Amino acid sequence: MKHNELFENILDEKSHSEIKKMIPLFKKNKDFEFEISFKKIDYPNYFRIINHYVNNTDSNDIEMTDMLDITILLSNNTNYRVTMLGSEQADTFISKFSGSNNYDIQKYLLGLSSSKTIIIIYKNRKTGIYVPVDELDMNIKLVQEENTKSKPITTGNEKILYRYKRNRISFSINDNVRIDTSEVQQSYSLSNLTTRFHQYEIEMEVINRDISILEFWNQTYNILKIIQNSNYPITKSEAKHVIEEYSNLLNLKNITHLDTRNVISLEAQHIVKFIPNKYGIIDKANGERYILFSIREGVYLISMNLVVKKTKFIFNNSKYLNMILDGELINLDKITLFMAFDVIYENESDKRYNEIFRLPNRINTLNEIIDNAFGNLIPFADFVSTKKDLELNEIKKFYTKELKRYWKDFRVKIGEINEGDIFITRKIQMIPYGIDSCEIFMYADLIWKLYVYDELPPYKLDGIIYTPINAPYMIKTSPEKIDSIPMEYKWKQPKQNSIDFYIQFEKDSSTNEDAIFIDNSVNKNTNNSYKICRLYVGLVKGGQEKPIPFKVNGVEQKAVIYLVDGETKDKEGNVINDQMVVEFIYDSVRTDLDDAFKWIPLVIRNDKTESVMKYKKRYGNNSNIADRIWKTIINPINEEDIASLADSTSYQKQMDLISKRTISNSGQSIIYYQKKSADAIGMRAFNNWIKSNIITTYCKNHKKILDISCGRGGDLLKFITVGVDMYVGVDIDNNGLYTINDSAFNRYKHFKKTIKNVPPMHFINADARGLFNVKSQENIITNMSDDNKNLIKTYLSSNQKYDVINCQFALHYFLSDELSWNNFCKNLNDHLELNGYFLITCFDGKLIHDKLIDKSKITISYTDNKGKKVTFFELQKIYSDTDINNIGLAVDIYNSLISNEGTNIREYLVFPNFLIESLKEKCGLELIETDSFFNLYNIYKNYFSQNKIGNKDDKRYADISDFYLMMDQKYRSKYTTEQIDIATSSFKMTMMNRYYVFKKKVGVDLYESSRIVGINHRINVGKILTPYFHSNKLIIDIDLQSTDANKIYHKLRESNKYIKPHVYLIKHIINEDDFEKEKLIKNKFILSKAKKGIDSKLLLIYKSPEKIFYPIYYESTVGPKYLLNSEKVIDDIDLLIKLTNEHL
Repeated sequence: MKHNELFENILDEKSHSEIKKMIPLFKKNKDFEFEISFKKIDYPNYFRIINHYVNNTDSNDIEMTDMLDITILLSNNTNYRVTMLGSEQADTFISKFSGSNNYDIQKYLLGLSSSKTIIIIYKNRKTGIYVPVDELDMNIKLVQEENTKSKPITTGNEKILYRYKRNRISFSINDNVRIDTSEVQQSYSLSNLTTRFHQYEIEMEVINRDISILEFWNQTYNILKIIQNSNYPITKSEAKHVIEEYSNLLNLKNITHLDTRNVISLEAQHIVKFIPNKYGIIDKANGERYILFSIREGVYLISMNLVVKKTKFIFNNSKYLNMILDGELINLDKITLFMAFDVIYENESDKRYNEIFRLPNRINTLNEIIDNAFGNLIPFADFVSTKKDLELNEIKKFYTKELKRYWKDFRVKIGEINEGDIFITRKIQMIPYGIDSCEIFMYADLIWKLYVYDELPPYKLDGIIYTPINAPYMIKTSPEKIDSIPMEYKWKQPKQNSIDFYIQFEKDSSTNEDAIFIDNSVNKNTNNSYKICRLYVGLVKGGQEKPIPFKVNGVEQKAVIYLVDGETKDKEGNVINDQMVVEFIYDSVRTDLDDAFKWIPLVIRNDKTESVMKYKKRYGNNSNIADRIWKTIINPINEEDIASLADSTSYQKQMDLISKRTISNSGQSIIYYQKKSADAIGMRAFNNWIKSNIITTYCKNHKKILDISCGRGGDLLKFITVGVDMYVGVDIDNNGLYTINDSAFNRYKHFKKTIKNVPPMHFINADARGLFNVKSQENIITNMSDDNKNLIKTYLSSNQKYDVINCQFALHYFLSDELSWNNFCKNLNDHLELNGYFLITCFDGKLIHDKLIDKSKITISYTDNKGKKVTFFELQKIYSDTDINNIGLAVDIYNSLISNEGTNIREYLVFPNFLIESLKEKCGLELIETDSFFNLYNIYKNYFSQNKIGNKDDKRYADISDFYLMMDQKYRSKYTTEQIDIATSSFKMTMMNRYYVFKKKVGVDLYESSRIVGINHRINVGKILTPYFHSNKLIIDIDLQSTDANKIYHKLRESNKYIKPHVYLIKHIINEDDFEKEKLIKNKFILSKAKKGIDSKLLLIYKSPEKIFYPIYYESTVGPKYLLNSEKVIDDIDLLIKLTNEHL
């Protein structure tokens, strides 16, 4: 249809005549405004339209402002309008006059004069022309607006219309028209203006006075395409006709939504009861559910809410008329995809309830339709058509290759489609052959990993749909029996499971304002003022929806929302007000918080809030849906579960675990303020001390740091203290980065306020299993913000390099499969500078593997003070002993320090030899040093078990010392039995850890003076000297060096002429031996008195292996001090060296 034909068909002669008058009047008279306003724009469409124009308009052609229009409605059908520009001026006026009468307001308005921020006009409605076009929900109008200095005579009785236009954006899209978008609050009373619900307005204003009628229709048509999100705008009458035809065909009455198959969230019980060998799978993209419906007038797409879109297709073949396909509409950058996945009605055959038409039959029919009706069937080979033997590994290899070929051909095909057109095809349905119960999960795992991490399709994945093979399209059941028969299920990542709640804040009884509470228990680095809101969901009774409290096992749920700049806000910074609908997630990881602190607000649901305000509908999620989502939150099925079910060697063990989880969670209730089973303070301090030593050694001297899996920023202070230049933290959990009260970003903000010289720190929501670019990460991270995209572009671009990449206790997540590991290694290789370091701590996979031979698990328990045996840590083997892979060997870990009882975390074994060889091969990394925590523990034993060294007032030192002493029979009488048991349990757990340091270079420099540990696991005294120097603020001055110690002595005496200090030398010697073709390095230190002084002051000088002398200074609050006051430093160092020699 040509652009002007649409309007020719729906406008009567009078309307045509009126519009034709508008063009010459507008051309002649500069006081006339010519515009079209589009009606009935809801929030989601308004937001989509704005995004379109923002992305397609030059920033110089976009203007944004807030304005308040105040219109005095005069009796002679004219209006006197005052427009105040800017929110500050508007808000001041509202605050000042909200309690005033019309007379006083009019008097004030008539006293104003035009200025840069105030516009005053007369609008003469008598001279205007108005043409309503109801078929397209738009009004065409030509209105005379005259700037004036004259004032009308008013009585004070005239009505005043207030229109507050927030975020008014003007887009100058070409020389002919401008698009204005506004969020409008409108009222005849100033007192309630800011509480009115928002209306969303789109206007096209003609700015070219020489515009022709044809160009006017062309511009209008183009904007209608944007508003309707279709290349073929449709009238209300045509859309109504399509819905009537659809209803008649399926014999439906008074419908308000499509009659399609219901999809419910996949739960653990469904996997155990129904899925194996009885289901097929397809991918679920980030599109919308639509059906394709063909009638004589053409082919249409209908949304779940009965929004009709027209396509360019018309069928002459009666076989394809009255055809209904179920599918998903996916918007790409240039074109739209309709991906059909099932057949509802075809060739006069209703497939909905007919048992004959099982899934394989319907898929064959669908393929024929796509091929013959649309010509878009991209071939996808069946394994049995090319192979004879059904063997799982061969099937997986075949479909891996076939999927890659298919999507390559798919991209070529859509590249031939004209911009703005729609491409109609079918989704790939994977149906198992039934050779093994794990087969369907193998397909699900394959689809997920190839689509998400290898980015095969041109769209983002939202989940996986499981469809029963032997059932008709529709499955009849009642709500109470929905879990007793096979249904269609949708799986998505647990982190996406959220619930929309209608909220009401608790009130202060004396003021009836929102109550504000103070939390004195939170860390000092966080905000402590908060509000409490009650959480509601929707329930329909008697045709009327009402909000009801969301309950878990009878407990009404509440949420604590901390204040930011005095306001409760969502993650996008929007203010959360009372009686809004807000999307929440539940932080099930935190075991030490009251449940109300675990509900985290994500975003305000403006569409549902608007529905509540206007229609008293959509109070968050429906009650039944919210209950089901809650089940997936407390008992999630994650991609690691699917991966283990996909492997025949781990299938049964994983199925047993899921079955046990199903039983144990069937009556699970919320536990308020659940105390962790044990604190294990000593182990935590010991682990942190090791991390601090590694970070101190390798991150000093103004390094740029990339911290992969930084979590909630527990190590930020370590990097700040060591003086890094820049820090970038990456983590898959956006809540830990930004949302929760003790997030990494909140910690950073606190440190900036309380510590000097905090470096720039940036936090990026990303998954290192995918490549570090926006496109790849958008496939993994749902609903990624523009800010996060910009951070990825800036700090994870291919040319951004880092001196150190840090990965503490997280590397195991990236060894789930070959694809994830390859992507991780590419990220590492792309972003680590030459001669840069890669720092790792993780479980020693070989050690654990050896412990688990012929065993199913490792359990570490202790006895509490009530005599009850408590599991402190448990590691369950998921893999088989016959599995010889170095990647993907899964274990489930329960750690009582971070998890609720019965909650396991899936990890993968990290084998030292594989890690060393793989990083060398893929990234060019050489091992600098590695050691087990057990060896480190023994090396430091003399240091922490004696009382002559160290600052006993330092809590961390004291905690570590207690940790050692509780392991020593001689000192156990000082501690309770429970303390000793907990320390012993935590000792057993942490001794399975190992650390590594790699360097990106061709060869390893065995003489690196910064190293903590010798490469061949020989003891290096620097292990003890380095942390001692750091904790006592002793620093080697690398800038003041000489080959002659006397020169340093005399240089420093120039500013201290009357002081003759004692001089001590720390000589550093490196001995090198060959033993069985292996080069062994042994570091040796000697402390000696080089010069006897007169005064009590002393000068400490370090002599490097290269025979270079460096002075050592104490970093005080007033600057460096080279002349030390205390002989204790000498005694400490002397004792440290002796202790180490004894250990050797």
